[in-house]
Amino acid sequence: MPDAGDSLEARRAVEDRFVALWTEIAPLWGVGPAHARIQALLFLSPRPIDGATIEARLGISHGSCSTGLNELIEWGVVRRVNVPGSRRAKFATDPDGWKWLHRCVKERRKRDLEPLLGRARDARAFAEEALLRAREERRRGQHDLVEARDRVRAFAAFLEGLSVLVDQFLARGGAPPRRRRRPG
Repeated sequence: MPDAGDSLEARRAVEDRFVALWTEIAPLWGVGPAHARIQALLFLSPRPIDGATIEARLGISHGSCSTGLNELIEWGVVRRVNVPGSRRAKFATDPDGWKWLHRCVKERRKRDLEPLLGRARDARAFAEEALLRAREERRRGQHDLVEARDRVRAFAAFLEGLSVLVDQFLARGGAPPRRRRRPG
């Protein structure tokens, strides 16, 4: 019969594999590897964990752990939890993958997509104005300028469409998509 040590070793092996997987996913949502490792450990933990335990388990410095936790709290994917009887702050994350994705998409929209939308609109307005000036001044090469303007317009429209898609996802509130029933 396996003893408790075997279970602890197996648990750690599962954690290590999952932490490695989460670390590979992290660049997709703009988070560094150390931060991802922290969230992965919290994701698997059935109970909130304090910073010292996270540092020891992941072999990271106090500063890295503190910075990572603060960033993850800012993203909304980790929360500080007060545990009665404990003097240390503890941390937890929601184990629901859809809620995690919703929070990440919301933050990426704010940090990345919104500024891009503004710059794309500026680029589109600049291209329109450049073409208008070229036409007024009867400059040569207007055809190439029209093509460039059209591509800028198309890309700005693409970003606007992406924004609508992201907003539709965010309006779902992190709920998983409903499965379509197959007829028959």
